[in-house]
Amino acid sequence: MEEYCESQVIRGVISPVSDKYSKPNLVASHHRVEMVRRALSSSNCNWIQVDDFESKQTEWMTTLKVLKHVESSLNINNATVKLLCGADLIETFSVPNLWKDDDIKEIVTHYGIVVIPRKGWNPDKYISEHHILKNHMKDVIVVKSWEGDNREA
Repeated sequence: MEEYCESQVIRGVISPVSDKYSKPNLVASHHRVEMVRRALSSSNCNWIQVDDFESKQTEWMTTLKVLKHVESSLNINNATVKLLCGADLIETFSVPNLWKDDDIKEIVTHYGIVVIPRKGWNPDKYISEHHILKNHMKDVIVVKSWEGDNREA
């Protein structure tokens, strides 16, 4: 990841969504948090942590609010928080009434976005055509080679 971000990655934060996120067959948030904790405890990924803040919310939270929470809770000087997401997520930026343009602008300019490819998605094309992202391409990193490109997040 560091080779794509051109900076040192010091922490990774996984933030499972709350139960108010409307996705069919989504396992209860406390189970998802526990699954992440167990997966992390059995791996060498001690730089990655799970944050249960979002999962405990009684209402769905915007991605921008979650990023602000992560930024304030990390309390690491000169660290930049970035949104790491799949190519499928950035294409939801065009779903009517799902994302606010101001939120997208703040996410891309204040935080930056790192996009993991997904089979069947073309993030470079989408970014170059999106009315906001095309003006901030320097703040969007598309990982060009990723072994897990068939996985669901």
